[in-house]
Amino acid sequence: MFQKKGPLRGESPKAQLLRQKKRNLKKRKALFYGTVLVIFLGLVIGFFWLPFLRIKQITISPLLTIEEDEVRNFVDARISRNVLLVLPGENIFLINKKSLVKVLKNEYSAIDTVEVNKDFTALHFVITERSPKTIWCQNQEGSSPCYFIHEDGTIFEVAGEFS
Repeated sequence: MFQKKGPLRGESPKAQLLRQKKRNLKKRKALFYGTVLVIFLGLVIGFFWLPFLRIKQITISPLLTIEEDEVRNFVDARISRNVLLVLPGENIFLINKKSLVKVLKNEYSAIDTVEVNKDFTALHFVITERSPKTIWCQNQEGSSPCYFIHEDGTIFEVAGEFS
């Protein structure tokens, strides 16, 4: 059932030596391939940490109601996280534009569209804000807030108090 690692009964010394050489060859091959894999992974990780492939500047188109610095800080915090614990999130190849657009729209309800352009050291955001088409109030007599409604029917922001 189980094979012994020692010499088999009736096995010649030449066969034992041949079997030992095969085992040693397998061990050396495994060590070689393991070393090559570690070196390759090290080179790939090192490539992603190269400074000229990392985002250094975030530019945002002028906004009316949202603070540009607030959006810039939000994006910077979002991309500064490490990917898989070893890869830098600000690497130009690891930035997911669709994910950034989705997160920005979820965080800021006043954003209508976002376009992201990548350079090797910069991210450029062209953001358009929703414009209020009408105001909706739930209860006119109480102190319930009123909301701005976009032309597509999206309620996106609390309106200020009006007289």
